Amino acid sequence: MHNNRGFSLIEFLVVVALLGIISMFFYTPKATKWNAEVSTAQSRIVSLLKYYQKKSMRDGYKYYVRMDLDTINDRFEMNAFVDKSVTSRQSNCTNSNNVNFNERRVLDPLKNIRVIGCKVGGNTCSNAGSSNMGICFFPNGSSVAISAKNEWHISHAAGDNTTHANNAYKFVVWKTTSFIETFTCKGKASYNNISSSNPSCETSDWIEN
Repeated sequence: MHNNRGFSLIEFLVVVALLGIISMFFYTPKATKWNAEVSTAQSRIVSLLKYYQKKSMRDGYKYYVRMDLDTINDRFEMNAFVDKSVTSRQSNCTNSNNVNFNERRVLDPLKNIRVIGCKVGGNTCSNAGSSNMGICFFPNGSSVAISAKNEWHISHAAGDNTTHANNAYKFVVWKTTSFIETFTCKGKASYNNISSSNPSCETSDWIEN
């Protein structure tokens, strides 16, 4: 004779509790996930810029790193170009289009990452998808950004005014030494869509790393 007894109420509650505990380890809230993505993006962007700053001094050429924001497909990329006719410092940054050099690195597309360039102080900001924007590195270790956009803000463009990443990052490139100074805005970033040129944080919200 078979025993067809089903689950008791206690057994059912135990199973539900266990499923709830397991789901906590596998489910990550969207805002937390987006905060992690923008943090990773900032690290990768700064790392690539430092690479070309050092490469310029090592090779003796100017390298131009262009910021490319595709607002239609919601993705950010960086491309690098060499100008072998420039072997010293310049006072302005001009386009280069030569990609024929060794050890060329590019940034793989970053989804939903918004980058804007501003003049120091967060003024006169432009979206990296609206015009040609980038930074020139020179063999003496100095750098110049197009249109004096030496302050760069990085935020996440996914979500809406209710649910969004609340952390943002920025970095400032010093002209004379190309030193990159980084800042974090923790928990106070506002939502901006991919095409916006508005800073995500107030000036007082930035903390130097």
